[in-house]
Amino acid sequence: MIEQQPIKDFLDSLASDSPTPGGGTAAALSAAMSCSLMAMALRVSQKKVQDPTMQEAAAKLDQIRSELLNLADKDAEAFEAYMSARRLPKDTESQKQERKQAMTKALIQATQVPLNTMKAIEQAVKTVAGKTAENVLPSVASDLYSGIKLAQAAMQCAFANVKINSTKEETQPLYEEAVDLLNNFEEIVTELEQTAKSLLGM
Repeated sequence: MIEQQPIKDFLDSLASDSPTPGGGTAAALSAAMSCSLMAMALRVSQKKVQDPTMQEAAAKLDQIRSELLNLADKDAEAFEAYMSARRLPKDTESQKQERKQAMTKALIQATQVPLNTMKAIEQAVKTVAGKTAENVLPSVASDLYSGIKLAQAAMQCAFANVKINSTKEETQPLYEEAVDLLNNFEEIVTELEQTAKSLLGM
């Protein structure tokens, strides 16, 4: 499991010529760090603000972070499954058909995983949006802002992974869902970013 690897070992793997881990895994881990930063900003603020919704939101972010760590592993697994399907024999018509079906199934999964990452990121941002973010202390506003920007970057990276895997008719519905999700996310995160900037005096 990626979460049990030392950071240096993971980064070395990411920089290697191996196809996994790749961008989808990096997107999920970046989003997990985003959750951690936003949760920290809420917990520090809650001590002074005494807003119980902040503690609840922080706990929700912890849950989403765990989900994202799981998705980081699943992204690598999905790609490896697709590569395994490509290596299946194709000498006979029956083998060709089995290989095609296995590749399609694996490609759908390889598209679904980054889409699930996008959904988790959207939930994380929704958890912080509104009054919860407005009550963050200025002293940790930079942490909130950093978490928001990491979430934005992770969302774009996850979307890119959905896009690159959307090469078959079977994956088009997933791509269309990702486009809608990204557009909705941008509306939410833009407002949240402005809140953080206001707290920072930017």
